[in-house]
Amino acid sequence: MSTLHPACRIILVIGPKNSGKTSYLRTIQDRAQHRGLTVGGFLSVSPGNMLNKKNYLLHAIQTGQEELLASTTPRFGQAIQYCEYYFDPKIFDLGNRILMSSIQSNMIILDEFGPLEKQQTGFYPGFNFLLKHYKGILIIALRPRLQSYLRNIISGQQ
Repeated sequence: MSTLHPACRIILVIGPKNSGKTSYLRTIQDRAQHRGLTVGGFLSVSPGNMLNKKNYLLHAIQTGQEELLASTTPRFGQAIQYCEYYFDPKIFDLGNRILMSSIQSNMIILDEFGPLEKQQTGFYPGFNFLLKHYKGILIIALRPRLQSYLRNIISGQQ
């Protein structure tokens, strides 16, 4: 069970696949930075055709670094498969480091909390660290089916 740091404020951005969650998060990021706030965390971006997403990149907000997050083609020796996508386990280490190292930011974006995080893998370690220690605004993208589960974690019931 996670205990939410009392100063942490959480905003959930909820929508189905391809509903514009990442675009909305990028708008929030841009507006916050324009107002002088520091923004950390990452976005899951798809290069190329928006309707035919074959790859997703993890885009580190503070550095602009991009690494392959998921692909419909198995490209990794120890790939984790979920539905049609393959994930390199090393990308989760990078994502968790990004989340944890963003703790001094005014705002942190986690795009997105998914089924792997529900299984307490993927980006869950970084998410859990932020719940316990972060004192700013944490914005989390997720799909509707995970909303009640995530709300239970945030409220300390899970």
